[in-house]
Amino acid sequence: MQAEIDRFGNPGRGPIAKLSGSGARAWFAFRGAIKLDGTISDELTGKLVTHDSSASYDSTSYQDTLRYLYSDLTRDPIQLDDFRLAFTGELPASDEELLNLLASTPGIAVSPYGGIVPFARATSGDINEIVAPKQEFLATLPDGPVKNNVLNQLAAIEEKRIKTPAENIRFKLNSRWFDRSVILEFLQENGYPDLRYVQSVQLEGDEMVSDTYHGGDGLFVGHRYGVVQRKDKETGEIRYEWDRKSGENATGFPAQLEKYLNGARIGGKDSATANGYREQMALLEDQFNKWIKTHDRYDELVAKYTMFSIAISRMNTLAIRLG
Repeated sequence: MQAEIDRFGNPGRGPIAKLSGSGARAWFAFRGAIKLDGTISDELTGKLVTHDSSASYDSTSYQDTLRYLYSDLTRDPIQLDDFRLAFTGELPASDEELLNLLASTPGIAVSPYGGIVPFARATSGDINEIVAPKQEFLATLPDGPVKNNVLNQLAAIEEKRIKTPAENIRFKLNSRWFDRSVILEFLQENGYPDLRYVQSVQLEGDEMVSDTYHGGDGLFVGHRYGVVQRKDKETGEIRYEWDRKSGENATGFPAQLEKYLNGARIGGKDSATANGYREQMALLEDQFNKWIKTHDRYDELVAKYTMFSIAISRMNTLAIRLG
C-alpha cells in the first residue's frame, strides 16, 4: 500500500482526487483507505476494528444485518457467505433459496455483480451507469423472486428520473438530436415541397437520386443548392452538376431556411431584410412545435429528449469534475 502511495501520490489531494466514473470502484477503495495527510488509515493498520461484535444491530433482521455489513466506502455487494456469518437467525441451507428469500425482502436489492446491497443504494446514482448492468442481468434471469427484485429496482430508478414535462420541450428546426426527416415532413406539408433531406448527394443524369435520410446529421438541400444544367461553350454538350441555384427560391427566405436547417445563421442583403427573415423563421418554429404535438412519433421524441438531456447533464458534470 505504501509503495502505491509513493508511486501515485496522495489520492486525496490534487487532480487525481477528482477521478470518478463507473470503473473507479477499486480507486475509491484505495482513496478511502488513505487519510488526507497521506498516511494509511487505522482500518488497514489494524488500529481500528471494522465490525465490532458489540455493535448495535439486530442480527436476526435481514435488513439490519445487511446495513451492518455494507460499507459506503467500497460499495461492494455483500456476498451470501458473509451474510450467513453475521446473521444469527435461521437461514435456508441452499444459497439459491437464501437469495430468493432476500430478494423478496423489502429494502434489499440483488446486485448484477453478485451478492446483495441496500435497495436505496442500488437505485441511486448516475442512471446511465446503473441501468445497463441491471438490464443485462435481467435478460439472464428466469421468472422468480430475483427477477422481480431487479424489475423493482428498474421501476424505482424510473420513478426517480427527472423528466422534462412534454409541454416544456421546445423543438427547433435546426436541432440535431432526433431524426430530422420529421422536420422534412413538416416543411414539405407547409409550403416547401422542393426541400430534401439526405445523407449525401447522388446524381443520375439530371436527377438527384439520394434517399431520404433518417438521422440527425444529414443535409437539407433543394433551394440554395440543387441540380443545375450547364452547357459547354465549345462543344454545346449539356451536363448536370450539383451547384448553387439561381432564382427567387435560391436567394429569398427559402434559401435562408435551408441555411438555418444546416446550421448557418440567417442573413440578408441588409439588416432589415435579415430581421424580416428571422421573424418569419420564428413563426415557422412556433408552427412546427404545434404540428409536432400531433405527430404519431411525438411520445418517442419526448422520450428521446429526456435521454438527450440526461446525456448533456452527465457531460456537464464530468466537465466540472475534470475542470
